[in-house]
Amino acid sequence: MRSAGLVVSVDNGFTVYLNNQLVFTGTDWTKLSSAPIDVKKGENQLLLVAENGTTSPNPAGAFAAIRIVYEDGSDEVIATDDSWTVSTKVPAGNKPGQWKIAEMTWEKAVPLPSGPWSATIDPQVGKSLAAASAFSPMMVRASLLKSDFLMRSLGRPNRDQIVTSRPNELTTLEAIDLSNDATLAKALETGTAKFLADHGDSPDHLAEQLYLTTLTRLPTDEERTVLREILGEKPDAQTVADLTWAILMMPEYLLVR
Repeated sequence: MRSAGLVVSVDNGFTVYLNNQLVFTGTDWTKLSSAPIDVKKGENQLLLVAENGTTSPNPAGAFAAIRIVYEDGSDEVIATDDSWTVSTKVPAGNKPGQWKIAEMTWEKAVPLPSGPWSATIDPQVGKSLAAASAFSPMMVRASLLKSDFLMRSLGRPNRDQIVTSRPNELTTLEAIDLSNDATLAKALETGTAKFLADHGDSPDHLAEQLYLTTLTRLPTDEERTVLREILGEKPDAQTVADLTWAILMMPEYLLVR
């Protein structure tokens, strides 16, 4: 498995756990909560603790979906349906490790008419799920990576320094290094080879993966038209490297990502 992501919406509050570890919480059903997750090989347990926090009975519902991206580039989406099971009571204890899951009473989930969810949630699902599953949640300590000239020019401190903030504006040195440094060129060459190996058979899929990896979003319709013209039917390494460089030069990447 290469990566995985999770999206959740509950009317009107929830806490979600994966393998007894807290993933995130939410209280606004109109906005999908999303995050990359670490799905382990074999059996995994997703627990969604949902609450309808009003004082009188009213319609409520819960939605969750997981997208798993495998090493060969294929993916799988697992979404809430009647194959999921539910329990109407939360057992004693304040975390899943204290709950006796096997002893609880479980029933099949009941699908509900989408109603207002269709217009509010459905348009968010595709992009949110794609962005959440584009990266692995596994983090790497910066101090364990070899420091190079580009990293230092972009503000990486020495190990004996403590930095609690950094400027938002690019310096002239940073702008120059970000645009034509040899370290950046080498990284683009390495990344291009990987992108072509994984997605070179489909220019559209290649473009989507480039955008998800760099900007954590899918290209717009206008951007897709331009990307198709740039990549052609059989993109080569230099074309992909040039396109990746152009994306990295976008203010959206430089100032936001």
